[in-house]
Order: sequence, then structure tokens, then C-alpha cells
Amino acid sequence: MAVPAAPTPASSAAHPQTDQELAILTEIGALLSSTLELRDAFGKVMQIISDKLNMHRGTLVLLDESTGRLRTEAAVGLTDEEIARLSALAKAHGIPFYVAAPYSTIDLKTKSGADIPIEQRNPSEVTTIHGSHPVAPQGVAVYNPAFDVTPAELITGIITERGVFKPGELAAQFLGNVTRAM
Repeated sequence: MAVPAAPTPASSAAHPQTDQELAILTEIGALLSSTLELRDAFGKVMQIISDKLNMHRGTLVLLDESTGRLRTEAAVGLTDEEIARLSALAKAHGIPFYVAAPYSTIDLKTKSGADIPIEQRNPSEVTTIHGSHPVAPQGVAVYNPAFDVTPAELITGIITERGVFKPGELAAQFLGNVTRAM
């Protein structure tokens, strides 16, 4: 039986995509072996893939073999609307839905999503193509929110660098820590 020859610099040059993929896998392997905090690592893995492969949108979904359920562990480039749709679908199908966010982006003073002011974007974004070719009657009423709020009951947990929390536990956990620290 013939044994394939080891790759040479000339053969590597012929397969730049394979080399890039191996470099990415090596970087991800190093990252995963450097921490036991996998949830934190998942977001970094997605960022590596996004940066190296110019990926604009993607999710990291894992199968929990003990329950047979899929879990979205990390996402890149999803709009708030897409996240809301995913969370509703996940809930309807019994799939846990987690949001990963830096602690610094969480507003502990806001009591509920209903208290968040939602900016309305320019109606021409949906009534025209590139702002000049109308696709709707002039003056039609438009609801074009900049984002929407995912209801807390659709979220299984919020992953932060400080841990994973149920939506109702987050404020109590950190406001309690602030009170004890003072």
C-alpha cells in the first residue's frame, strides 16, 4: 500500500483554503484548551470564525445528548428581530434559548422591556428602494422600529462573563452584589 507524501510548501500553496481552515482550527483548539469556561469560549470561537472567514451571520448550536435538545450557544450578526423569532421558535419546540451579552450592556435599572424606548427608523427604509424608488403609496403609515425586545419568558438564560442567569435573576443577583459590596 502506498503512503501519501507529506505536504510540501508547493502542495500547501495549491490549497490555501485548506491551510486557512487548519489555521482557524488550530486557533480554536488553542482557545478551547486554554479555558474551562466553555460558554465564554463559544462567543470567542464565533468571533474567530467571523473574522477569519468574513462570516457576517451565524450561530453555534449544540446538541445536549442527555436531553436530546438543541441549544444556541453563540451567535454573530443576528438582528434583534431574528433573535426574537428564533427565541419564539425555540420556545414553541422546547429548545432552550440563551442570549450571550457582555455584562456592561445590561441595564439593571430598567424594570421590563416595556420601559425601553424603541427608536423609529426612517419610513423610507421600507417604502422605497435605496431611498428613491417608491414601493408603497406616498404617506402610507409605517412602523419601522430600530429593534424589538425579546420577551423574558422566551429566554432560558442570559450568558455573561459573570455567569449564566435566568432573566428574572439577573438584576437581583447583581444589585444584591452591589448592596453587599457597599
